[in-house]
Amino acid sequence: LAVFVKAHVDGARVNVSEVSLRTQHLRWMALGICAAVIVLGTLAALWISASILRPLRSATQAAKAIADGDLTQQISASAAQDEVGQLTNAMATMQSQLRSTVTRVRDQVEQVSAVSSQLAAANHDLPCDTVNVEMLPMG
Repeated sequence: LAVFVKAHVDGARVNVSEVSLRTQHLRWMALGICAAVIVLGTLAALWISASILRPLRSATQAAKAIADGDLTQQISASAAQDEVGQLTNAMATMQSQLRSTVTRVRDQVEQVSAVSSQLAAANHDLPCDTVNVEMLPMG
């Protein structure tokens, strides 16, 4: 009986140490998986934030240029249908409309300037002895 008990005790010791080794191996494996998930999650978060911030920075720079009166900076329309893409497309449309308005105003200023020059030239060509209409007697 003593030999039988001793064999089971020795076998139990082997099983306990084997279980302990397997448990330690599983702990290290779990730690490795957790570390990999944290690294991958961090990389994904950085990629997502960069994909959002890049177009926002571009839109901010374009808005500052427009606010400063610079309509020469090209704002390319976005194919994205998210909020940032809609904002970029709206800004591109706004810039195009502002360019058209500025062009129309310039054209009209040039027309007014040309007419003003013609009137000044015509006024200069009038004879100096022209009678002022307001000074003519009525009746």
